Amino acid sequence: MNRVRDVLMPCWGAVIAFLKVGLAMRFNFFMSLLVTLVASWVLVSVWRIIHGGSTTVQGVFGEQELVTYVIVAQVVNLARMGWINRNIVYRSLRHVRTGLIALDLARPIDLQVLRYVEWAAVFVVDLLLVAVPVWLVWYVSGSLALPASPVDAVFFFVSVALAWFVMCGIHFLVSLLIVWTYDEIGLLMVRTAIQEFFGGTLIPLALMPAPLAVLAAIMPFQAVVYTPVSIYLGRLQGQELIFALGLQAAWGVALLLAGRWLWGRAAPKLEIQGG
Repeated sequence: MNRVRDVLMPCWGAVIAFLKVGLAMRFNFFMSLLVTLVASWVLVSVWRIIHGGSTTVQGVFGEQELVTYVIVAQVVNLARMGWINRNIVYRSLRHVRTGLIALDLARPIDLQVLRYVEWAAVFVVDLLLVAVPVWLVWYVSGSLALPASPVDAVFFFVSVALAWFVMCGIHFLVSLLIVWTYDEIGLLMVRTAIQEFFGGTLIPLALMPAPLAVLAAIMPFQAVVYTPVSIYLGRLQGQELIFALGLQAAWGVALLLAGRWLWGRAAPKLEIQGG
């Protein structure tokens, strides 16, 4: 019992601390809100033009369905990787470079658990202060459709939670690679570019050429954005829906275990790179 309390108390303290920091940085959230609105407006405008001139796209998506896909993909993507979330990820990477990771290791909590807790707290704040307002703006404008059904809405939220779990695993693995690369900016830029493309944030996977769609299907990134958005649109039903949720959970667990394995090999190689 004491062991459980010793683990939970630092976790709860980290959640409260990051919630306070996130709520205090209102300007950053305002900028995230503005950037997401502008980015989604640009993408919606582009995809409306593409849809109007492409019979191929029209055969896969109706216009409002495609617009809804683009908007929800941006909202879901920001919910896990908004302004504050990026800062937290950069901070965890910089801790390795500067040697501040020693303070994390001195805490009575597993480093991987600590990182997941930090990202959970920021995820919640980002979700409430950025993702939901963006969704509401587009819904009030009449451009955004509601989830295909109440059941799809419930499974959509379940899928978003699983997507966060997968994203945490990806973040943790990337943060450990700096032990060998000594560079955080390049790693994060590469990860972001790959995720944006193969996760379906910019281009729906259903519109990708077959070889790229197959490649995207075997990567974890499609579990972060494409799966929850597809559930929102009602494109996954029955066994396909259960399989998609199971695949998200499997990726989350696999990345969690991969992170623990890699941390076991990275820890002995840690060296202070700052000064």
